[in-house]
Amino acid sequence: MPSRYTRAWRCIATSCIAHAGVRGPAGARPAHQRCGWGAATFSPVELFGGALAVLDVRPVSFGGAHLFNPSVAALPLATRAVLQQEGGDDHVYLVAFRYRGGFCELLCGRAPVELSLRIRGMLCLYDRAFREIACLRDVAQGALSAGLADYGSYDVFLKTIAGRIYATSVIYGHKRKRGVRRDVAEFYLHSIDVLRRNNTITAHKRWLAHADVASPASLDVNRYGKNLGIVWDGTAAGPFSLLHWLDRNVADVRRGVPPLLQRPIDAVPHAGLRGRRLHHNGSPLAVDAWCPGLRLSFGHVHTDEVNATARLLPLLSPSSSWAASYRGPPPGTVYVHYVVLWRYNPPHEIVATSQPFCFPSLDALDRCDLIQFVSGYARAPGSDDLIITYGINDCLSARVRVPVEDMLALAFQNDSAARRRWCKPPRH
Repeated sequence: MPSRYTRAWRCIATSCIAHAGVRGPAGARPAHQRCGWGAATFSPVELFGGALAVLDVRPVSFGGAHLFNPSVAALPLATRAVLQQEGGDDHVYLVAFRYRGGFCELLCGRAPVELSLRIRGMLCLYDRAFREIACLRDVAQGALSAGLADYGSYDVFLKTIAGRIYATSVIYGHKRKRGVRRDVAEFYLHSIDVLRRNNTITAHKRWLAHADVASPASLDVNRYGKNLGIVWDGTAAGPFSLLHWLDRNVADVRRGVPPLLQRPIDAVPHAGLRGRRLHHNGSPLAVDAWCPGLRLSFGHVHTDEVNATARLLPLLSPSSSWAASYRGPPPGTVYVHYVVLWRYNPPHEIVATSQPFCFPSLDALDRCDLIQFVSGYARAPGSDDLIITYGINDCLSARVRVPVEDMLALAFQNDSAARRRWCKPPRH
């Protein structure tokens, strides 16, 4: 008789909610969404024990195929109470999206290319069933508005901590120093308040304030990376740290912004598939209700099985700044994921790592999309389920809903002895 953990491993896909939309014949999708896929050394269908149902979460009110890398956070109860109106929708989730008009068509070889709306990211509200309620029309910092719907930076990753929402993001741009222009990329940390004023819902962001964090709360991406996760209990007295990388034996957690520990990137071991560096995704999730003292993180590796950049560069104008400045080997695709469990207390020992996996491509269930980037994961309020949101091919936004127990089984790889050592008995 197979163990509970074996059953969870094989049934993780069937635990997900059904697709809300209706596909055409043989699973056909609109042409602008079909970006192709890459081969994998494993089958997503075999790994998950069945076809994984994926839900498109892009807000209908925005339209287009250019909202991707969605990040979900459950709204604090106090915020939900402020937003609630008699007989109105129950606002449960805040979701951040990245916008990059035109890149999707270039990567997928589609025409015509949509003109950019000159925004970087946007925030939208969803109800308990993950139905879109509204996208916020204004995100302000101090007395300044970032413009219509624009968050003001890219890859906004959300996290609810101790009754408040916090966000990490990245800004790319140019600066001049002594008359020389240089490219810059900075990692930002903000707190976000979602407010209702005069029947209009807006968001207000502030630089994160903490004794361990410099003001403004930003880092040079080239020195410290950009897929950084918040490790903090939300209190003024609690140490503020960031998770930089997932190493072979420990989670690379460094206190302070900028961190007290200066560690060259060359010192980070390549712990992932095919000897690749294991990038971290988003902010870790506390799983104390199941495994006291442990945190769950997602990581990813670039397998380089498909050269997406080789597809992209010939489509660009020779005068394109991106094409002119590109040097070196192409960015890696296909992406594959890992689920990693590690101890919250130093030295942050990693206790379990899953096999590499991907979510089945929307176009071919036995293949991986070129790019799948897990950009958000949060516990669904009032349940023992995990909401996972991710971007596809820098075009689409998708989500799945999976019991936390199944994710633990995935991480422990059916090792029931390790599961018993670190976690409580499975809930029934």
